[in-house]
Amino acid sequence: MNIIVLYGGLSPERDVSRISGTMACAALRRLGHNAVMMDMFYGYTYPYDRPEDVFTSAHEQTEQTIGESAPDLRTMAQQGRSRIGANVVEICRCADMVFMALHGADGEDGKIQALFDLEGIRYTGSGSLPSAMAMNKGVAKQIFAQNGILTPKGIVVRRSDRRYGNVGFPCVVKPRSGGSSVGTSIVFDEKDYPGALSLAFESEEHAIVEQYIKGRETDVGVIDGVALPPIEICPKTGFY
Repeated sequence: MNIIVLYGGLSPERDVSRISGTMACAALRRLGHNAVMMDMFYGYTYPYDRPEDVFTSAHEQTEQTIGESAPDLRTMAQQGRSRIGANVVEICRCADMVFMALHGADGEDGKIQALFDLEGIRYTGSGSLPSAMAMNKGVAKQIFAQNGILTPKGIVVRRSDRRYGNVGFPCVVKPRSGGSSVGTSIVFDEKDYPGALSLAFESEEHAIVEQYIKGRETDVGVIDGVALPPIEICPKTGFY
């Protein structure tokens, strides 16, 4: 199969996305597929005559690492280009499948999925609507509650609120639609609450505040309605 591994974009998690994409691309190539990595923001940066030619062009994959500092998204966004590279849609149309290695904004919130749906581009993962609902944790919590699924006590706080409510302490403060642990704080004392909100508001206008529940964390993947074995997440330091 001709497969585009789409990564990067204008997300705070673009570095992690690049590593995910590199590993996925290497695995797909070992399985015999023509897999090509492409940054959603910069597009395909090598010269080509026809979009389908990119799958037969050999380019070395370099080992990827996460930088010590977060990517300078503001500078990138000021380069005057779209959030999607000029040739991304053109090349993805020629692929048999797009492997979504995107993390965070634009990649997990249903936006690129909606565009691909309009363009008839096949891609891995959930569709645009479930992606959007899952990424917005305020909406996700409402859906869980309506279906009898327990979640920690929580509220959504807007930057423009005159007074910020809370759920008691300790609590977890994070951007409402952020990914991973970006902008997230565990607050044990009320005096640290305003700072945690300010950090979350650096990412977006809304933050979600939830009761802190200490415990083990597991992820369960689901493919075609079948739950895969749970994987426990054990960070070496801090929290995930």
